[in-house]
Amino acid sequence: MVMRPQSRLSFKWPIFNLQMHHTWKNYVIMSIELARAQLERGAAMHRTNQFGLAQSHYESAVKLDPNNADAWHLLGLAAFQLGIFAKAVKHLSKAVKVRPDFAEAWNNLAIALKSKALQSSNALQTSKALQSSKALRSSGANACELDAAKAAFAQAMGLRKNYVEAAHNLGILLEVMGDLSGAQAAYRTALSWR
Repeated sequence: MVMRPQSRLSFKWPIFNLQMHHTWKNYVIMSIELARAQLERGAAMHRTNQFGLAQSHYESAVKLDPNNADAWHLLGLAAFQLGIFAKAVKHLSKAVKVRPDFAEAWNNLAIALKSKALQSSNALQTSKALQSSKALRSSGANACELDAAKAAFAQAMGLRKNYVEAAHNLGILLEVMGDLSGAQAAYRTALSWR
């Protein structure tokens, strides 16, 4: 029996190339600048209520700079305004994951969660939604989304002092959930902060 030498893996330590480092750094800077440009184009479309076009610019921005919380936030808002609440929740969740202290994104995430729950229960988003509060509470998935919305409003109010809009929105949510005393308390809080 002939013994063959075992093959060895060869590995050479890479030589740090300063020029390559600068090239990579320039690439990152350029990506961030391109993302900002896409964000500005998207915002211009958003201001003219062209939500679909805005959404495509925001998508480009998050591909170029996935750590841009503003881009995720605006992408979520565009999806919300197009009535795609599941995507809005996804994008707004990413915004608060990237920047946990982003009070506006927490507030808008809560609104998107509430709207998704109402949409999935086929409740009307008018005063008739109040009549369906029992149906909303009885549905497990909707209850989880509504509880998550309540927690997101609380997070927003904890991050920004006297956040009137979040307190008011919490009151609306609690009213839809059938918690009228909680809704009154939230409305009182909002009024006291004005």
